[in-house]
Amino acid sequence: VCLAVMGRHVPSLRFLSVLLSEEQALAPHEECYHRLLAQSLTEASELAEAHLKANSLTALYDGVLIPALILAENDARNEELDAEQQATIHQQLHDIIEDLGTLPPAPSKVAADVTVAEDTPPLRPVPGIRVRCLPARAYRDELAGIMLTQVLNQQGFEAESVPAGLSSGELVEQVRKAQPEAVCISVVSPSTLIHARYLAGRLRSALPELQVVVGVWAATENLTEAGERLRSSGADEVVVSLAEAVMQLSKNTSQAEENWDAAPIPPNETERLAILESLKLIDAVPDRNFDRITAKLTRLFEVPIALITLIDRDHQWFKAETGLPPDLAEKGSSRDVSVCGHVVASNDLLVVEDLARDRRFASNPLLKERGLRFYAGAPIRINGLPIGSVCILDTKPRRLTDKEKRALEIAAEDVVDEISRRYSEPSELLPSAA
Repeated sequence: VCLAVMGRHVPSLRFLSVLLSEEQALAPHEECYHRLLAQSLTEASELAEAHLKANSLTALYDGVLIPALILAENDARNEELDAEQQATIHQQLHDIIEDLGTLPPAPSKVAADVTVAEDTPPLRPVPGIRVRCLPARAYRDELAGIMLTQVLNQQGFEAESVPAGLSSGELVEQVRKAQPEAVCISVVSPSTLIHARYLAGRLRSALPELQVVVGVWAATENLTEAGERLRSSGADEVVVSLAEAVMQLSKNTSQAEENWDAAPIPPNETERLAILESLKLIDAVPDRNFDRITAKLTRLFEVPIALITLIDRDHQWFKAETGLPPDLAEKGSSRDVSVCGHVVASNDLLVVEDLARDRRFASNPLLKERGLRFYAGAPIRINGLPIGSVCILDTKPRRLTDKEKRALEIAAEDVVDEISRRYSEPSELLPSAA
């Protein structure tokens, strides 16, 4: 007993504590690393699979493979591991991760994990939400990103890992092309937070609506100050484990699923409603001239839907439409879910290249139900006040050129001309002005 106690307190005699007590010789991640050092891929894989029988894939990555990777990287930095050995360990880890990705997910049997699972609401990511996992600098960061990608895909996300070796500009361009809703920047020691801060800043400048999470995997130091610097550079959240990353992404997307921005009420609402009431367009019989405008717009812009909308106090009405389902075309919709309401509020052209990536509209139930991804609308102005809009919609993201934007504004002017033909005197458009 005395020898065992001495082994616990005298570093050079630690082997005695191991020999004479029930203390485990190596932690799971240390044992995994030693098997990788011995180039025993089979034994390292068996250890990982054995751990997986009692733990979730997330727990395996957080508690074994990422810490083992950090041990290898620290040894390489201290020149205790040459480049060839480091490359071999990288390849072995990649092979293990790839094999684990083919296994069906198994719930953890650890009592603590079971208790947490029972007391935690189920994760509800927004269906189809896309995440890109970006390396902060090196291949070690990419390996952790591949692990996170697997975990996210199990939770219903559409996640992909971006390879290391790209410049920050190339990473930003990859994200711009993919148009994900969120990115997670992976940082594995000895990669530094400077690289993550720089990349987060470039992403925030290029894509202001993008959710940016930074994962400082298995960090042991206090990240309070470093986290504040990361957030000031552009990161939304900083996490230290894959489990925390999944929870954070799921929480944020679940909150977004329940909320969307209704258009604000413009300050000239009373005058605007008075004009709309005087025109009696909502109750008027159908006018084929308006229908011809929307049909022309679908051909001109090559979109499935074109609308002429009128926004009253609480409702959005479709004065003319091409491409809407009959039930929606007849009854209209609530003003709260109307994108055209935002056009009326701003009294200006509105173009949303991807509705799913704009926080004002990403969770709008009307848009999600119909699978709409693109919107562009120009206000219909009578005496300078907007009563509705001429708009086009598509089921895929797209952009408009300046020429196309002007064409949409001209279409709105055509609608105003059509309305004007109904009156013999301009003053009739605004009786209160007379």
